[in-house]
Amino acid sequence: MRKRTLLVAIAVLMVTGAAGAAREAMPVEQAMKASVGGARAAALAEKSSGLIRAGDSKALAAHLRAMKADPQIDTAARERLLYKTTLAVSGMDPDPALREEVEALADYESETLIWTDEHGHREIRPLHDVAAAARQTRRAWAGQDARKAVTPLLARSDAAAVARYAEGPETEREGIEQAFEAAAPDQLAAQRETLATSLARGEPVGELASIAALRTGDESLMRQVIAEAAPAVAVRAVRRIDAGEWPGAPDGLLEAAASRPETASAALLALGRRAGTEPGAIAALLATLGQPAGASAAAALARTRDPDVARQLGRVLSGSGDETVRILIGDDVPGKD
Repeated sequence: MRKRTLLVAIAVLMVTGAAGAAREAMPVEQAMKASVGGARAAALAEKSSGLIRAGDSKALAAHLRAMKADPQIDTAARERLLYKTTLAVSGMDPDPALREEVEALADYESETLIWTDEHGHREIRPLHDVAAAARQTRRAWAGQDARKAVTPLLARSDAAAVARYAEGPETEREGIEQAFEAAAPDQLAAQRETLATSLARGEPVGELASIAALRTGDESLMRQVIAEAAPAVAVRAVRRIDAGEWPGAPDGLLEAAASRPETASAALLALGRRAGTEPGAIAALLATLGQPAGASAAAALARTRDPDVARQLGRVLSGSGDETVRILIGDDVPGKD
């Protein structure tokens, strides 16, 4: 019995040792050279390109399946072909067969491994992560499907467009955002009340509300985005306003954003850029002094190098007991003493 157990253990070690050897990591340059392949790999790559140009979804499904099992190409070259082809089909309108093949590749375990020392220690990863490419393509298709489904909902002013975004999977949201970006302003205006109500309930529709507000110039809705949307969404909205996407005067919105801690930094930065030319921006920054973001506002004002602004800021600082502000400003305010 003991002898049999020993033989089994040796067999297991031999199998695991062989698997480890097959999956031994290589330097990047060596792996890249191995992945190029020969004439056969080049012909398969050209076939992939031709089928994608032709939009032949069914043939591509068969092509992916054949490459996965092709005994005439090395593993490194096979994984390069699978990776690049799988990413390239993400913009296609797939039939069920192609969807099935890409879905199967989401569980593919890449064998061509590389090592790097980029972060001070050896790291091992796949040269071409086929499974990651399949997941990325699957996500792109989910977005495309959602965009196609929501576009007619917007055309008929159906509130289900917002509900699908709020309640659906994360993978669909980018596609729905694209549908909102492409919709006519009157279609977005028809969704205004649904968006405002959903925001007030804490539903994750801030990105859609931001798009609708920017496209329609709805200041009230944009103020609600700045005040109630998730912090990252609200900051993106402030940056889009600062980038010139807002159709009206931005100072009022930026001032509102300066009063919310999560958006204050982005808002003050934007106001600071306007302070040299827009009196409203200066007034907004001055009004922020004494608030939690006052130090940032003071620094923005000091950078204007405007003597009148410097005098106003100096008067504020002379009566300020906030040492943090004094340290941050330093000697940037001429005549502050």
